[in-house]
Amino acid sequence: MMIETHRQRTLASLGAALCGPGALRLLLAWLVFVSHVSRLQSGGPAVMIFFMLSGYWVTQLYVQRSGSVAAYMRDRWLRIWPLLALVATATVVARAVLGQPAAGPLWSTLLLLGLSLRHHEVIGVAWSLDFELQFYLLLPLVLAIIAPQGAMLGRRALLLIALITPLGMWLLYRFDFGTVLSVAPPFAVGVAIQLRDWRPSGQLALASLLAFMAIGAAFLLIPSLHWIVLKTPGVWSNFDLRIVIPWCLVLAPFIAWNVHQPSSPRDRTLGNLSYPFYLVHFPLIGIGQAAGWYPAGSAGKLVMFGVAMVATVLLYVCYDRPIERWRVGLRRRAAVVSAQ
Repeated sequence: MMIETHRQRTLASLGAALCGPGALRLLLAWLVFVSHVSRLQSGGPAVMIFFMLSGYWVTQLYVQRSGSVAAYMRDRWLRIWPLLALVATATVVARAVLGQPAAGPLWSTLLLLGLSLRHHEVIGVAWSLDFELQFYLLLPLVLAIIAPQGAMLGRRALLLIALITPLGMWLLYRFDFGTVLSVAPPFAVGVAIQLRDWRPSGQLALASLLAFMAIGAAFLLIPSLHWIVLKTPGVWSNFDLRIVIPWCLVLAPFIAWNVHQPSSPRDRTLGNLSYPFYLVHFPLIGIGQAAGWYPAGSAGKLVMFGVAMVATVLLYVCYDRPIERWRVGLRRRAAVVSAQ
């Protein structure tokens, strides 16, 4: 028993050092960057894993909230919108100054909700934030349907997913009508991990990670399945949610293990950097390429990454952290008022 406990502690320490909850989020943001500068289809899976993590962390915030549902909604909106608004506005201004055509109307991106339906955004990655916002809005209703917790929780949750996911996929692939329903399973896995407090062993987490990688390798090695992990030359993206989502769900034990790992201040900082990097990297790629800022080949991609990281740190220090401190203070004051 003591040997097993020591082994578990060693695995936990190793996991926190190599891939803590914050480091994982930044790694996923980097994988989205890789997808945007190469043929590798790493962006789609990375976003689906982001959704799993969001399902866990946002459910935790909602369940443990001290204020009202309205205060929770405001808190979530203020977490994603101010930085999005700054990056979107700066992107439009930069394109105008450099004489580059706008990628879409600014108002559409700033409105955010329904952005995935309008297909016009100025930074190229905000469609996923629309899904995030839809999830925030639906979460209280979903928890009301599957609550109270008990024997029926799992059955109700599975029935709900079985109903809404096919509907979401049908709307997306039949009418190009993208909603959070089409990506319900990743969010649902995160919700389930939180509500059930699932804590798989390090061995099971490692097995799920290896299984995920083996499936990806199979996609790469089988010529008829190349398109799942490699973009067709000249095609922006061709990943299929009906394949990518089940593939990513294989990682559920790893995600459940990861979110329960210790997170040091350094690890939390890495996680906080993931959001500004995710927002800013794609506009910098597009604007810089159009302006001829980057050399060709691998050197240019390294320069793009360096520029994106510098912009990320500046955004984080000068804008995101002050906004975040204000948001957290507002949340605490709302909790105090609610308790009185």
